[in-house]
Amino acid sequence: MNTKTLKDIQISEIAPGKNQPRDLLGNLTELANSIREKGIIEPLIVRKKGGKYEIISGERRYRAALIAGLTHVPCIELDINDKEALEVALIENIHRKDLTPFEIAEAYRALVAIYGYTHGEVGKRVGKARSTVTEMIEIANIPPRIKTLCVELGINAYSVLLLIAKQKDERSMEELARRIAAENLSREEARRFARKERPRKKVLSFSPEKGNFSVRINLKKETDREEIINFLETIIEKLKKEEGSL
Repeated sequence: MNTKTLKDIQISEIAPGKNQPRDLLGNLTELANSIREKGIIEPLIVRKKGGKYEIISGERRYRAALIAGLTHVPCIELDINDKEALEVALIENIHRKDLTPFEIAEAYRALVAIYGYTHGEVGKRVGKARSTVTEMIEIANIPPRIKTLCVELGINAYSVLLLIAKQKDERSMEELARRIAAENLSREEARRFARKERPRKKVLSFSPEKGNFSVRINLKKETDREEIINFLETIIEKLKKEEGSL
């Protein structure tokens, strides 16, 4: 991973990388105009693969250079494997701070799922805490339909997306996302709403009008009525066998 070569490469010999973290390249017109006028100031990062130079970092510059009509572009060629290429692409893009939360989350997940990094190892390579990586992978696990909805609603704060990711099912995720957008909820307001919507444990309480005791039953989950009656009858039988006062 230490071999670096700076060279001008014919643009027809360059191909986009398959593991680019970025999903959306945005409008390239302004960048293309800048490249047409001043050229590419920052070289692309590439590697030789399959008879072409595969882009590791700099796909927007490459696409804009095509629009601008350039025939050659400056590149730094690295001699690296697939695992290292994805790592470089991720780190380069994170440092630009222009990836969406979902794009970063997907890149983290790829490092873990495809190349076997632990959450801690990913954290060391991108300068984040292990817990942050774990949370980002939770965001990556949001169902595609809900991800699309969040993008459409303009929900892009990490902390809010994490709240959505932690909901119990897809329906709850959608409900929370729509509520956040409709009412412009802050992170704290969204957290309170999410907490309120979680199903509470059901409690059965019994207190005699005259007496020195009460009975309280906490139901951990939905329970059959007969099961509760049988349990209470068992307790009654045990109490009948007890001698003296309690």
